[in-house]
Amino acid sequence: MSKEVLPDYNPDTMFVLVSSVYEGSQQVFDELQNDPIWQSLKAVQNNQVIVIEENPWLDYSAYGNKLALEKLEEILLAK
Repeated sequence: MSKEVLPDYNPDTMFVLVSSVYEGSQQVFDELQNDPIWQSLKAVQNNQVIVIEENPWLDYSAYGNKLALEKLEEILLAK
């Protein structure tokens, strides 16, 4: 998804995957955080951006899905 379409969605909460595997992912995310488009989003303004890593979110096994749901529950209950 390009950053230009983010205002079309303007979510209340966002989950952003910043890869620990792909070199440069953190740098891209750091640059994005300084972008006026990013800063205009409700989720950013209300501190509702949750940064996640690959695991368990990109593990498409049944066990990975179970772990992702448990992690999601943990995140949402902490809010």
